[in-house]
Amino acid sequence: MVGFYTKYINCPPSLIAGTNDSYANLTQIADNLDHIKNVCGEDCVGLGSDFDGADTVPEGLEDVSKFPDLIVELLNRGWTDDQIKKLLGENILRVFKGVEDTRDKLSQRLPDESSMPRDSGGEANNTCRTYVHNPPGREQ
Repeated sequence: MVGFYTKYINCPPSLIAGTNDSYANLTQIADNLDHIKNVCGEDCVGLGSDFDGADTVPEGLEDVSKFPDLIVELLNRGWTDDQIKKLLGENILRVFKGVEDTRDKLSQRLPDESSMPRDSGGEANNTCRTYVHNPPGREQ
């Protein structure tokens, strides 16, 4: 899911010269969507706008009324109608169906409460990763 929180979209090394991490734009969102589609495939991409809590969002994508502008940008970049449908909801519906199936298969098993180590992602640059900490008394 591509979130629209500008501090993730425009964090180093993606920072646009002359701006700060509180600025991003629609083109950068499209760039991120292209990158995910090219690396992982059209079945791996979706939108996670962050409109419900981000304090900054990209210029040109201030609210859902701007989604058509993003779609036009992607169509101009060569995205097909089927790829756009996957982006806008088919992918997440497929994923949630799988989540429900897994939930049902594992319903008798207790959840794993362990934390992932910070270096578990294997990223070359994880400066923009958010770390969630366990509450006191539950440290790993």
